[in-house]
Amino acid sequence: MEVSGSYEVPGTGGNDGRSGDGGSGDGDPGDGGSGWAPGTDDADWEPRLVPAGPPPERHDARPWPLTNPTPAPGTCTNDCTTPTYADTVPGVTITDLASFTPAPPDLIGEPFGFGITGAPTNLYTHADTHTTTGDLLGHPVTVRFTPTHYHFDHGDHTTHTTTTGGVSWETLGVPQFTPTDTTHIYNTRGIYSATVTVVYTAEIDTGTGTGWHPIPGILPLTSPTTEITVLEKRTALVQHTCIEDPHGPGCPPP
Repeated sequence: MEVSGSYEVPGTGGNDGRSGDGGSGDGDPGDGGSGWAPGTDDADWEPRLVPAGPPPERHDARPWPLTNPTPAPGTCTNDCTTPTYADTVPGVTITDLASFTPAPPDLIGEPFGFGITGAPTNLYTHADTHTTTGDLLGHPVTVRFTPTHYHFDHGDHTTHTTTTGGVSWETLGVPQFTPTDTTHIYNTRGIYSATVTVVYTAEIDTGTGTGWHPIPGILPLTSPTTEITVLEKRTALVQHTCIEDPHGPGCPPP
């Protein structure tokens, strides 16, 4: 705590409880004075205590421009001009970024929205990093949403959470029904309503050269429902293939 005060010669109109009428020294104590009264020795006068440091924080405005704090020791690289620890932007949360949010994710089931009991059905989404620009609290910013988790609900009372959104079999260059990180095996035929929830984190760049600032909070977005029709596979021993005998058992109608 720092102590500060001011001293005016009595009678000169000082503001520390002394008011005079031109130098007589017989001024009356002013309103809100600090305890000084006529006839009191100056050595006994106690000035007001004024807290040291910046003025109290305003709660009706958020700080701008947004800047990185000074890196803590041992947490930076090169000449310590690039922070490597997670610094946040005071006063801004992910709810302030509602106008920047990505569209809800999609969910694809293959092959062609079908599945076979006991065989892998491939589920994947195209949700990826989303970057956009706009105004935040009256200032231009760039906002980046990054998916961190994908929560697949298969519609059969089972779920799976992963850090990848999956890809198609064609993209992987593998045959259909090949297991992947996001495939699921249905054990009973039927129609299942599947969804995926993508969990995003957010960062903003204020354009002031301070880089990306992580924003507190997460943003979960859920896809529309995708119906997966699961069929049952049956094996039969036949004499001819459907090419040799198009009317044989198990062959599709001509």
